[in-house]
Amino acid sequence: VAGGRNKIWDLDDSDYVFFLDDDAIISSKDFFKNIVEYMESNPIVGAASVNIDEPETGVDHNSKERKQDGDKIVTLAYIGGAHILRRHAYPMKRLYPNNLIFGSEELYASLVYWQEGYEVREISKLNVTHLPKKQIVSYGKERDLCIIVNSYIVKKMLYPKYMRIILKCLYCIRLYKNKIDVLDANRTLKSRKNERTLYKIRLKTIMYLMKLFGVRSLI
Repeated sequence: VAGGRNKIWDLDDSDYVFFLDDDAIISSKDFFKNIVEYMESNPIVGAASVNIDEPETGVDHNSKERKQDGDKIVTLAYIGGAHILRRHAYPMKRLYPNNLIFGSEELYASLVYWQEGYEVREISKLNVTHLPKKQIVSYGKERDLCIIVNSYIVKKMLYPKYMRIILKCLYCIRLYKNKIDVLDANRTLKSRKNERTLYKIRLKTIMYLMKLFGVRSLI
């Protein structure tokens, strides 16, 4: 997933880039007109996902780390299933580290947008329907492992070095709570962690996001 989106990112030089997963269908009228108008009228927004529902099961796939103020919904990270990115607000040539493969790679780009002074939001009036039968990665241990490992990698890459001990402890606790085999997790971690970035999130930004979304969401 990360590598595929990077390919599109490399090929495109538009003001905005929109991604739609192959297990989702746009269900709002004048979708692209409205999503671009939203970005044009909200220059503070660097990235935004839309409302992603799943009528077949009655669940939604929207961010759980959110803060709502009237119609404005600010989220820690956008949801990959359907999202728009402000192309020239992003400071790096590549959108994601390729080795993240799948699972929480959106957290990487979202934190970068926050550091650059932009917000990440959900545009709730625009809808996309998710198709559960096309889901390739299950909602079980495989998915949990990818999300926990990738979230840990992203934070290690972007956070100040002195936070690494805390991040490692919480990573181990999450593996235990989700009953994920440590050897499986370490193999996945080893295969994905060999990329480096000089880009760092300042502590001031992390503290600001903690105030918005809680300490647990950030570490």
